Amino acid sequence: MKNKLAAIEGILFSMGTSVTRRQLMEALEIDDEQFDELIRLLQTEYDKEERGIRLLELDDAYQLCTKTEYYGSLIRIVNHPKKPRLTDVMLETLSIIAYKQPITKAEIEKIRGVSCDHAVSKLVEYNLVNEVGRLDAPGRPMLFGTTEEFLRSFGVHSIDELPVLNEDQVEEFEMPWHPEDAAYGSRTVPFSRELWIERDDFMENPPKKFFRLSPGGEVRLRYSYLIKCEKVVKDEGGNITELRCTYDPMSGGGSSSDGRRVKGVIHWVSAAEAVEAEIRLFNPLFTKEDPDDVAEGQTWEDNLNPESMIVTKGWLEPSLAGIPVGRAVQFERVGYFCPDTDSTPGHLVFNRTVTLKDSWAKINK
Repeated sequence: MKNKLAAIEGILFSMGTSVTRRQLMEALEIDDEQFDELIRLLQTEYDKEERGIRLLELDDAYQLCTKTEYYGSLIRIVNHPKKPRLTDVMLETLSIIAYKQPITKAEIEKIRGVSCDHAVSKLVEYNLVNEVGRLDAPGRPMLFGTTEEFLRSFGVHSIDELPVLNEDQVEEFEMPWHPEDAAYGSRTVPFSRELWIERDDFMENPPKKFFRLSPGGEVRLRYSYLIKCEKVVKDEGGNITELRCTYDPMSGGGSSSDGRRVKGVIHWVSAAEAVEAEIRLFNPLFTKEDPDDVAEGQTWEDNLNPESMIVTKGWLEPSLAGIPVGRAVQFERVGYFCPDTDSTPGHLVFNRTVTLKDSWAKINK
């Protein structure tokens, strides 16, 4: 065992750079269990306070390095190069590459909205990123990823140790109560990572003139961002349960990162902040225009419409929780609704008073 420990130490010292787990195992002719035990013993030895060297693990590779507390002494002897200064632009570009890798320059520019040539070139020069392959697409653009130097510089063993992005972040958009009359004022609507949209606003195999969301398609979320459907998730029965989308962070003000425009606009609510409500959809009370138009032996009661009131469930913007009884509001592209007298803060009830025409349903006839 001691000979194996000495062999690992000698290899790492002589190489002066990182050596992969597989290379070390093959050199020592040992298996995974033996290797893990040797690394544990070596790590324990170097963790002792009196040792000036540490064993650094870098994404399943290992390297001997000077402990950080002795850098000052080392610098007095070695002409240590000054650390590169990373500008805000370079840091932003580096963050995008770290979290989105492998990624092309075009994809970076789509996220940032500006050219990234200089930033990427400097990051390559500083050995923080490098080319990791080519995208299988016309022109075969370069794919960029982070390097071992990036891991060393930021004190992580692998990309998996990067801080998790805040998935609970909530933005707020100011939206008018009436799209054509500012006198009605506005309300604040939360926007988060998980949204709900109308099921009718997505089609997996859309026909022509369907401008709502579809696989690979892009739409604008009403008063907020452009989103693109990247993946369709289904359950075991083949039913669509989730749409994985990306958004253009430069498109929140009605514009986009590259000036592009889309034809489709759909409405949405933030899943975490939406409030549940009972929705009552009222239809004609009778199935015939003249209730007394009945066959022999029947009465007007036989013409009663069993679907004259359909009760369903919906999720609304939080601002609608405080709407007083008697005030009408429009549910975008659905109809006009008002709170029922049965509605309470703990159980919202909205009645549909007027329907709206569905433009797609009309086209699809």
